[in-house]
Amino acid sequence: MIGRMIADDLPASQHVADDTADAIAATRDGALGRIATLIDQPVLDWVALAQGHGVPAARASTADAFVREMQRALASGGPYLVEVVL
Repeated sequence: MIGRMIADDLPASQHVADDTADAIAATRDGALGRIATLIDQPVLDWVALAQGHGVPAARASTADAFVREMQRALASGGPYLVEVVL
């Protein structure tokens, strides 16, 4: 996804939903057993991953932050990644 945005210099925003906290909670409750332990390790830093590929990126953990980052994404005219922390 990030590679295609860069290669074609697409004016696109990519949204990544980070529900790592839920996966960790499920593991602690034992609801998902060993499978849940695998999803939360390693924790991916989507913002750093995008920025490492030259794509502007930000993390949003509130609705206001998401709106603000979407406005930046749309105004950027190029690739932009927003990690949405659930």
